[in-house]
Amino acid sequence: MLRASNMRWWTLLLVLALSCNGEDTDTDTDTDTDSDTDTDSDTDTDSDTDSDTDPFANLDSVTLEASDTTITTRETVTFTITAHYSDATPDDNITAQAELLVSDDTVLKVYVPPEGQPLLDGTVTVRGLYGGQEDEVEITITMVSAGADDLVINEILADGEAEGDPNGDGKPNLVQDEFLEIGNAADATVDLSGVTITEPTLPGAPRHTFAEDTLLQAGQIVVVFGGGDVSNLSAPNASFVVADNDDSIAHGLSLQDNGETVTLWAEDGLTKVTQLAWGDEAGGDPPDVTDASLVLYPEVYGTAYVKHGPLGTLPVYYSPGRQADGSDFEGPDGVYGP
Repeated sequence: MLRASNMRWWTLLLVLALSCNGEDTDTDTDTDTDSDTDTDSDTDTDSDTDSDTDPFANLDSVTLEASDTTITTRETVTFTITAHYSDATPDDNITAQAELLVSDDTVLKVYVPPEGQPLLDGTVTVRGLYGGQEDEVEITITMVSAGADDLVINEILADGEAEGDPNGDGKPNLVQDEFLEIGNAADATVDLSGVTITEPTLPGAPRHTFAEDTLLQAGQIVVVFGGGDVSNLSAPNASFVVADNDDSIAHGLSLQDNGETVTLWAEDGLTKVTQLAWGDEAGGDPPDVTDASLVLYPEVYGTAYVKHGPLGTLPVYYSPGRQADGSDFEGPDGVYGP
């Protein structure tokens, strides 16, 4: 049996040993009883009920129809495109949503759908496209000859001695520099082949006869000079030619400054296309053509002639192939376009 003194000794040693080891015999009995009991009870109940449906899912075919398949350059053609479906959906006129393509838009052009505007003669294929379906139709266009009121004398220079060199050949000449500028008042392409220009001082001898296949489209101009070389002249929507006649002595257009009457005749020689009198022949209204040209006002579609003013800062009083303010003629795109 251990004595009490020995028991105390061993107890002291045990305490010292534990102190040297640095052990913390205390235990943290505290427990964190707080818990985050909040739950997000909000749920996104929105559902997208829209579905991307294919508008062409039941499209079976389309049909392209033309108001006429044979027209002249004086007429237009209207296209209609109809959609046909494989289900119970009724046929639908979808012309406004469809696309129209023309095989040659120099012959026929769709400026404002669904109307096709003929520009030249020929045959074209027109396709109607919608929803991956298409149909086509052929359109044949025939050219018309210039008739009464189709043309108009838009500008005339009878004074070939006017300042400058109107025909641009570098050789001022009182005969060769005279000119007539002829516009298309029909707003349709016309054939000038065989059209003649006459004036009374040389009866029975046309001052000019237009060559075969001379075409004039809406918004275009053709200028006929008394002679010379016009190869240096150019302007949008304008063409330039020299008087073609059978003169043994070059008289050109034989225009009289103080006044006379010029007439354009259709190919048949009987139909008067247009006529202009000035100076003495018109009682002074319009006046004689000296030192300046006469210009229709408004140009091409006007009813009165006025003397040409100066062309910008240039001391010239004429503008063959251009409007009096120097601007271009608009051509078919300007006449028919939106």
